[in-house]
Amino acid sequence: MNKDRLIFRGKRIDTGEWVQGSLAHCNTGRYFIIPSKTKVGIYKHKAALISAFDEIDPSTLGQATGLRDNTKWERLMAQEQEDFARSLDENLRDNPSDHWKGKLIFEGDLVKTVTGYFGNRREHIITVEWDDDIENDSFGTPYTSGYCIHGHSWEIIGNAIDHSELLKGENE
Repeated sequence: MNKDRLIFRGKRIDTGEWVQGSLAHCNTGRYFIIPSKTKVGIYKHKAALISAFDEIDPSTLGQATGLRDNTKWERLMAQEQEDFARSLDENLRDNPSDHWKGKLIFEGDLVKTVTGYFGNRREHIITVEWDDDIENDSFGTPYTSGYCIHGHSWEIIGNAIDHSELLKGENE
């Protein structure tokens, strides 16, 4: 199994910041993201354990698809390059661009592609969603409009929560 599919993300309820990592769901209905580099052990007090996690708004929760977009290293902002380099094992940090494979595509991302059938080029912007009715490892609302994510060059341009204005006119 692709370990990238086991990554979740959501917006923190206290700061509105996007965080990603492992998912924890409490029987109280609260959702938490355990940041990827957090070492989780046995805590004596539940409060100490929960304070190490980021509580998120469940309406913003999304799972990684395991697929990556086609964003080139040179197009990343300096902060994105630094964050990626920090996420690497220490022995790989000297040349982080050698290890860049594109941005991880999450459920709820807005992705863009261009199709060109019979000389008719058209840009498509769609929201990535899980669709259990199509073949294994294919994701997205694109299924209903004739598109699947794998097999195309996709670029993440935002997410449906923060950038819903990018979808105007796409479904009309």
